[in-house]
Amino acid sequence: MRPTRRRQQTAASSLRRSRRRCERVLAALRLPDRFSLEDIKARLPGLTGRPLRVVLLSQTFPAPSGAWLSTTDGDVIVIDADASPLHRDHILAHELAHILLGHDQRTSTATSAMLPDLDPAVVRGVLARHVCQDGEEQDAELLASLIMVRVTSLTGAPHEPAPPDGPWRQLQDALDLK
Repeated sequence: MRPTRRRQQTAASSLRRSRRRCERVLAALRLPDRFSLEDIKARLPGLTGRPLRVVLLSQTFPAPSGAWLSTTDGDVIVIDADASPLHRDHILAHELAHILLGHDQRTSTATSAMLPDLDPAVVRGVLARHVCQDGEEQDAELLASLIMVRVTSLTGAPHEPAPPDGPWRQLQDALDLK
């Protein structure tokens, strides 16, 4: 077997494990088949023992579209107010996923860029969503996507993904997403 083929199989296997973990985390929330992001936000403080605030912030500077800040007073999720409503929902789902997955906080310059008046001593860390470049970002993005597939839209209907075709079908098959 060629090394590239072996790496592809390892990556696909890793993604399947990640998906199973994300599905377990989502199932552990015991949400109804149809739910809203508000349902997750309402349950989170009971799971973490920390209050949660979501802040919409218009960005006049280049910065990530969302960030999770862990302060001494609780968790704060900052979302780009100028993003479309669907994108804001996905950003929120992504940042909630970091919390649900128990990801570690990391210090970042995104904190000072997004909230310049925030005392850095108050913030223990930040997880900034910029690009999916590591395992934690990929897992958070995967869990956010699983959440968004089931979340109830404003019309009361779940978001329905389009049926996969071509390369998307191959990706679905590789990730065992049937």
